[in-house]
Formats: sequence, C-alpha cells, structure tokens
Amino acid sequence: MPEYRELSLESLEAPKDPWRIHTLMQNIESLCQDIAQNGQLQPICVVDRHNGVYEVVAGHRRAVAMTKLGRPTIKAMVYRPGEADLDAIMASENLHRNKTNDMEDAVAFRRLMTTQGMDEVGISSRFNIPLSRINNLLSVLDGDPRVSNLVAEERISVAQAVAINEFESEAYTLIAMEQATKHKRSANDLRRWRLSLKASGAEAQIDAAVAAGSTPAMIDISEAQQICDIDNHAVPVRLSKRYIICAEHYNLFIRGLEALQREAQNGGN
Repeated sequence: MPEYRELSLESLEAPKDPWRIHTLMQNIESLCQDIAQNGQLQPICVVDRHNGVYEVVAGHRRAVAMTKLGRPTIKAMVYRPGEADLDAIMASENLHRNKTNDMEDAVAFRRLMTTQGMDEVGISSRFNIPLSRINNLLSVLDGDPRVSNLVAEERISVAQAVAINEFESEAYTLIAMEQATKHKRSANDLRRWRLSLKASGAEAQIDAAVAAGSTPAMIDISEAQQICDIDNHAVPVRLSKRYIICAEHYNLFIRGLEALQREAQNGGN
C-alpha cells in the first residue's frame, strides 16, 4: 500500500515517460491560483527511487504549480518500486482529470500496449475510453507524422487526421492538409472528395505518371478543379494545359508532385 507523506519539492524527479508533453504548462497559472486559494486538495503520486529521490507518477502539473508558488513541500502518496502498475496510475490520473492532448493520449495508449501487454479492447475496458477513439488515435500515431504533428498542435481534429491519412498520393495529401488547416474543411468533406478522386482513378494516375518520369507540367491535374469548385474561389485562375484551377491550389499541387518525384529519384539512387 502507498504511504502518505509530505515531501520536499526539491526531492522530486520528473516522470521518465511523461504523459503530458504538449499540455504540461497549459492553464498552469489557473492551477496556481486555485492552489493558492484552496490549498493542495489532492496528493500527487510518486515512486521512491531511494537516495532521497521520488519520481512523479501522477500530479506533475500540481508539482510544477507548487514550485511556481514557492511552496517548499508537497503532499504525496509514495509507492515502492514494483508495488503498483505505475503506467495504469498515470493513465487513470490523466484520462479523467484536466484535458490532455490527443497525441499525448495516443503515445500513452501505445506505451500501455507495449509495457503492460494491453490491447485496444483492454484499454477501453480498463479506463472507460470508447474503443473507436483508441483505434483512431493509434491510426493517427502510426500514420503520416506531418498529420499527427498537426493534431498535436491542435490545428486539426483526430477525425480530420484520419481522413487525410486515407489519401494515397503526396500531392493530394498536401492539398488535404491545407484544406483542413486553412479552409477548415471537415473530415466528411475530405472523405467525400477522396472518394470522388478514387472513383476517377486520379490518385493512381498521379503516382503512375510520377513513376514513369513525367514532369509536373505533363500530369493531368484536372481533379484539382474540384477543390476550387467546392471553395467557390473568387480568385484569378491559372491555365495549365487545358485545365483551369486557382493559382493557390495549382502551386500547392505542383509542390506535391515535385516532392513525389524527389522521393522517387532518391529511392532509385
């Protein structure tokens, strides 16, 4: 059983595998104000690493707030090494207290699967998290890192990220990322557009053209017109061969094709 103690803040060590990476300092001033007014209502959880060092397992934000307030000590529940499932304690603390970042949760779910041998169903049952959320977060974590970074930065939602990762070509992935971030295109909008592209074979045509060594100017980019139609852009248009699209999407599309060609060239060396 853990032992309740009052520990020196100087004896605390940050978690080796912290749950909160992006949100540790989020609204920290508000937490400081709450503790200043009401005191520390909930002890943190630590594990005794001996030699006077205690690693924080749960309550890292409270420890940071107490330090910022200049408090010398903090209330803690102290566990011995191996006494408890520390990853599970950290998960329970963070999933059911202040909101964490989606990608922080995804990394933690993956860690539970690796260190605790849990699967998606087990995590869902243990922490009362919808299975669909766990599956979606893990798929984003395992997908395009540029897309997961946008989720971590809270520029797009998990649903948008899942939809973007369904695109198969670099060019359309870039356009979809821009549509989600700049034009706030919903996951359903992105998915409908991709289904249209897939039905026309446009994505496969682009990849085949690049593989054949085509230059961007030679590739049929008529499908990009659909985005301009969806956005109803009242902007000057640019003529590329016989296809008319807005200059913004033409340039983005060409950058995507050039990126694909660079990847193909590098892979061939």
